[in-house]
Amino acid sequence: MGRARYKAKLTPVVPEWMIMAAHGWWFPEKKAAEPSLYGMWESNINQLIPMNEQGKDGMGAPIKHSMCRVYKCRPEEVNHE
Repeated sequence: MGRARYKAKLTPVVPEWMIMAAHGWWFPEKKAAEPSLYGMWESNINQLIPMNEQGKDGMGAPIKHSMCRVYKCRPEEVNHE
């Protein structure tokens, strides 16, 4: 449904077959103005879920887990602002 770029890190808490990502990530060192908006479109895990939907409690998306594909980012895919 979308893309997000993260640096992977193995930990004893998250199993090797699972990816855990924090939501709402941004880069305070990047430009605040559009279209960058602090680089929030680059590594925001919310890019991977449908928008305009809310969970039963009315607070956020109803999707808390999903299948994903993880691959090494190619140099031409890196956004250097």
